[in-house]
Amino acid sequence: MKNANQTLYNSSVLELHTQQATDLINYVRVSTSGNNKNTIAGLYQFCIKLQQIWQDVRNDNPYAELALIRIETRIEKAFKALRRIEYQLEQLILAEKDKSLKGVQLSMHEAHETIKIELSQPVFFLTHTKLAIRIIAYFDLLLCKLKTCKDFGLINRQRSKSILRRSTTIARGVLDSPNSYKHIDITRSDVLKQVSKAKEAAVTHGMISVEILNYTMQSEHGPEPIQRAKSTV
Repeated sequence: MKNANQTLYNSSVLELHTQQATDLINYVRVSTSGNNKNTIAGLYQFCIKLQQIWQDVRNDNPYAELALIRIETRIEKAFKALRRIEYQLEQLILAEKDKSLKGVQLSMHEAHETIKIELSQPVFFLTHTKLAIRIIAYFDLLLCKLKTCKDFGLINRQRSKSILRRSTTIARGVLDSPNSYKHIDITRSDVLKQVSKAKEAAVTHGMISVEILNYTMQSEHGPEPIQRAKSTV
């Protein structure tokens, strides 16, 4: 009989068909003006930033908790936005299925050689990372459908470019969402006691709601603090 306490293993793989989705994995540098460069976050950078936020949540940092809540909200909105785009493309296909596509057994575009990424890597361990990976996978699927619609003349070049830009912005927004978080060494107890650094944080980072201080508002997929504040509001 196996040991019930043994570490479980997951061998999931992210398989990507499009270059645009593959570009979301690593940093992409784009020129802004002159010699200045603007660095856009990719999945690996998202993971690194997220690890800091998770550690701060474990240390009972209320600003880190707020950051996770905002990231989850961004991810939820991204899923809804991508679903709306996918629905529009599917409606185009359905509208023409019994007309100009009659007799055509339409299948979605896919790559002969895909990019496969092992999700068992430690960097992908956190739940929020897997949510971001699902966004990338959805984005990849969406682009395959977009390519199919464009190639079969169901959508013109201008609209195709517009959808590509919009969906890329949505996916990039998710990966960029942890970057607004700035680490400060503070706990809920510090805020409740209104120590000097808590007052400074309120000025530089904003006020923390009573719901977060009381633990009544927490991220849905984040960790529990190692030690909770003994007194709440």
